[in-house]
Amino acid sequence: MRAELPTVSFLGVAALVLVAPVVASSRNIPVLSLAAWLLCCNVIHGVNTIVWAGNNAVHVPAWCDIVTRILLAAQIAIPGSALALVLKLRRCALGQETTRRTSTLTPDLLLCFAVPIAYIILHIIVQPHRFDITTDFGCVASIHTSTISVVFIWVPPLIVCLTTFGYTFLAIRARLASGLFFFSHMQDAPRVSVLAFIRPLIISVSICLISLSVTIFSMEAHLISIGGLQKWTEETWSEVHAEMSQIFAVPATSSLILKSVEVEWWVIPAYTLVFVAMTALALVSGIHADRLKSSGVLPQWFRNSFRWSSSGDAFAQTEGLSGQTLCSSPSSPTSMYEMKSAGWDDTLRPVAPAKVKLSPLTIRSCSRR
Repeated sequence: MRAELPTVSFLGVAALVLVAPVVASSRNIPVLSLAAWLLCCNVIHGVNTIVWAGNNAVHVPAWCDIVTRILLAAQIAIPGSALALVLKLRRCALGQETTRRTSTLTPDLLLCFAVPIAYIILHIIVQPHRFDITTDFGCVASIHTSTISVVFIWVPPLIVCLTTFGYTFLAIRARLASGLFFFSHMQDAPRVSVLAFIRPLIISVSICLISLSVTIFSMEAHLISIGGLQKWTEETWSEVHAEMSQIFAVPATSSLILKSVEVEWWVIPAYTLVFVAMTALALVSGIHADRLKSSGVLPQWFRNSFRWSSSGDAFAQTEGLSGQTLCSSPSSPTSMYEMKSAGWDDTLRPVAPAKVKLSPLTIRSCSRR
């Protein structure tokens, strides 16, 4: 038994649970989607590595029918969520997040959920077996290597990753172009805006770099294992689906395919490490400290350890306001609320300043004088 496999998976689950309050407070669809997909994949991997430790026997076929589709969908859902996050950052930099907030939900939902569902449906075309079973790693989706499988299975994640790189460049350019009016009137704004902007970019780019590399390796491994690309013909459909109800155990002699399965397995822990590390950075930097304190989701000593306030902003300290107060630049619809939304603090709303009792305090002070 390879004890490190379930250990890594359940450590990933524990880490995701620990940062769940920060993620849940964001109300950011791409971030929530990333956390949900990673949590599901880590749980599935942990269970599979325990059940199929040292064997490739058939255990609970119904379980495999479900989890193989979830793992397959995650191959494009996780990079798709990364792309949605970059698109959100670019919209914030262009000042479009508030002005067209309803319409911005459409690409998020498409990339995070609709595209993975379509990806699963397309897989049926190139599915030769019910599923495949590998020693130590459990059940995986079965793929018939051909020109169609290249187009339907391996090309879509590559397109998503390359698109993410392109929009990352556009987001950075838009951010630099709008740097003159992003929170320019607040003393602590540069530090907040930079952190809120860089963290999602690091996650998105890292995820897509890993996905791009592993997808190319997986495609190459499948092509080499069968001696090259097979052409899809009219007879191929019946040949591919002739044994679709059968369960195939990958033999130990298929070393290249097994290596590809193992590499794809380690992708999920790598994604999880990047995601948790950047989320922890958000917590340590204190961007979410006030929100977590008000909701009471962390122990008092933990909140106090990571509490952050701007020592240079005397006004915020005196009146009990933090850098998260909504302050829009009069020259642009882009606001701190929008930047925090992309930087995983979407809990504030444009009407939030109305809830701050600053004016009543000022009036009472004036009346006493």
